[in-house]
Amino acid sequence: MKDMGVRKGTKALDVCCGTGDWTIALSKAVGPTGEVLVLTLVRIC
Repeated sequence: MKDMGVRKGTKALDVCCGTGDWTIALSKAVGPTGEVLVLTLVRIC
């Protein structure tokens, strides 16, 4: 996350989150004052 420039209090986008591993890492990186938005594709039919 440090190499990607994710800092406390920032907003991050996780596209195609899959198992959520990156989502969890992003959440920890942005901290309680930041936000993580998740966008994933799910086939319904």
